[in-house]
Amino acid sequence: MPVMAILSFGTGLFRLVGERHQT
Repeated sequence: MPVMAILSFGTGLFRLVGERHQT
């Protein structure tokens, strides 16, 4: 399992949730 892919996916999801929470 590529750790970089998981990290990228996690970061993207976290950022999306943060943006949604900020709105």
